[in-house]
Amino acid sequence: MRISWRITLFFILIATSSLCSAGPIDYYVNQTIGAGGVTGYIETDGTIGVLGATNIVGWNLQLNDGASTYNLPGGVFFPFTGSDLSATASQLLFNFSGTDGGSVAILNQSFDLGVCFASANTGCFTFGGAGEAIHIVCLCNETSQFSSLSGAQAIASMTLLPLQGGALTAPILLPSGQPVAGMVGTIGTYGDQEYYSFWWAGGTFSATASISGTPNTGASYLFSMGTAGSCSSAGSATLSGNDSFTGTIGIGNLATGQYCIGLDANNPNDPTFAVTFNTPVQGSVPEPSTFVLLAGGLGIIGASRLTKLGAASLVKRHYDSEPDAFSRQSDAVIRSEVYSGS
Repeated sequence: MRISWRITLFFILIATSSLCSAGPIDYYVNQTIGAGGVTGYIETDGTIGVLGATNIVGWNLQLNDGASTYNLPGGVFFPFTGSDLSATASQLLFNFSGTDGGSVAILNQSFDLGVCFASANTGCFTFGGAGEAIHIVCLCNETSQFSSLSGAQAIASMTLLPLQGGALTAPILLPSGQPVAGMVGTIGTYGDQEYYSFWWAGGTFSATASISGTPNTGASYLFSMGTAGSCSSAGSATLSGNDSFTGTIGIGNLATGQYCIGLDANNPNDPTFAVTFNTPVQGSVPEPSTFVLLAGGLGIIGASRLTKLGAASLVKRHYDSEPDAFSRQSDAVIRSEVYSGS
């Protein structure tokens, strides 16, 4: 059976594109709007930068007007204008000072329940000016809440994962398949360790650790990060009262690979800690099945090339043995002999 190298290359491109493409990102909403607010999540297709309506692939929101809560599990955009909505790896941002009439409203199918973000030139629902608003019409009772805002503001962000770490020699692997913005947990007394293992795709790296609560006077915590097994080879910071128990590890160009990060305690208390990544990470390298598909495709192309080389060798032997007969045959007949049965 002959396999076209073009078809094989097509499948390889599919495999490699899955390695490079960004996956969906869930941004969690927790906004106070007037006397009410909105909570839940908005899911994008993973695009970083300015977003359009097609980049929003789902949401599940709960709207509160100060008295009651209403679910907004899906609906329509009306309107979605301008270029004021954007995404980073960890936040959804809206530029309330935009000058292009930007507005994003997420409404239900009957247009009686929704949340809106708008710049100064547009306004939300019955409200003029820049800000965010919720609008609820239920049983002939219409309520709205509004907050005036300016500048680029985060309207949703990735949340920190509640997850206890492991020992330095056995760090806990962070989840794969969905970017992780950070972790929160508690760290115990002297000698306690909370370490995590993660995959880094390469580039500028930055992570911050902080301790909350009331650590004892003189308490300190070692915040370190490095390759698996050492967890300290890439950088470290000491968290103490001198820096408000906050420290950052920054690396200009961290190589691709598996790393670990975490904290060591030197304190008898059991405070809460948080580790946040400036660029969200994943637990492990992309799915092995993708690499298997890629390797298989390359193998098929290699086999195809060998088959063609073998065919060329057959033609040469045919010519060497019967040059006169060879010259009398047409190219079509030669191709038929070479590839018959292939």
